[in-house]
Amino acid sequence: MDPKKNNLQLGDGMHWLANDLDRFSCGQDVDAIFDALLWGAMQLGFEHCEVVVFAERHGKRLIHFQRHNYPPVISCFNNENPQWMLALLFEKLSNTQIPQLWDDELFSVCPDTRQHCQAHGLCHGVTRMVQGLHGCNTLISLCRREDGITAQEFYDKVADVLWLTNLVHGALAPRWRDTSPRPDSNRVARPQLSSRELEVLKCASQGMTSERVATALAVSQRTVNFHIARCIEKLGASNKLSAVVKAMQHGLI
Repeated sequence: MDPKKNNLQLGDGMHWLANDLDRFSCGQDVDAIFDALLWGAMQLGFEHCEVVVFAERHGKRLIHFQRHNYPPVISCFNNENPQWMLALLFEKLSNTQIPQLWDDELFSVCPDTRQHCQAHGLCHGVTRMVQGLHGCNTLISLCRREDGITAQEFYDKVADVLWLTNLVHGALAPRWRDTSPRPDSNRVARPQLSSRELEVLKCASQGMTSERVATALAVSQRTVNFHIARCIEKLGASNKLSAVVKAMQHGLI
């Protein structure tokens, strides 16, 4: 989208009409979605925007989609270093969903990049990373040459930035989402107990003493105590009662 051709003027906030949400429909092609992002950026008073849809796979970042309307010199820099902005901002933004203003602190790990941007008209901006539930994240930047972003402007427009970036993420990211099963890093591995160890714990859960368990299973009391000790170790328990409780929590008995 050419802002001049479409008579777009830099605005002071989003002015939604009933059919504006259609611009961000998942049924639109990616070019139309980018045009919609630029339309929103212009309404918020920005001249340029960039969107990057990427995924984290085995410690590496895979870029699915990247589009911007930066000056040609920035495009050349991007072509030579396709992950420059992503690598720069990922560490800063990966733990927050709040839009971040472009300032010296944000670019502290690479001040030369900030100077390069400023030299070519990308002076004042805001970036937000939207983290998806299906493996795809979206990094969106809005920027302009003139007029710094004051605290009041940021406060006035942050809700619109959140709304706009959520719409773009929702329209783009599902196209590349990872639907393969993913291990749950928070899930505790289920302990592996032998059939005899499970029998001993089931008896113990019924309040049976080691002597009664030994009689019921036709083994020695020493063998019963050995199995209980193994259960305590495997379940990370502190005693027999704790082992029974943990076994129940894991659905073992």
